[in-house]
Amino acid sequence: MQWETIWRSKLGIHGRTPKVQTSDCECDICGEHKMVLLFVSSDGEYSDIMICKECNDKLWEASDAWEKHNAQSN
Repeated sequence: MQWETIWRSKLGIHGRTPKVQTSDCECDICGEHKMVLLFVSSDGEYSDIMICKECNDKLWEASDAWEKHNAQSN
């Protein structure tokens, strides 16, 4: 499996820099094999999470965090 880093934090700790990668893999939420984002914070030492776009969108909708943020901004 080939991972492509699409974002790397400017901040790190203990020699590790959080990053977001993408690849064709199994989503941790729905279990389907598709393009996912991998949120890496520990270079694989701890659990990372792989989420497809559809599941990521559902998480935003379920939390209504996006609407709360926009309401506070206005």
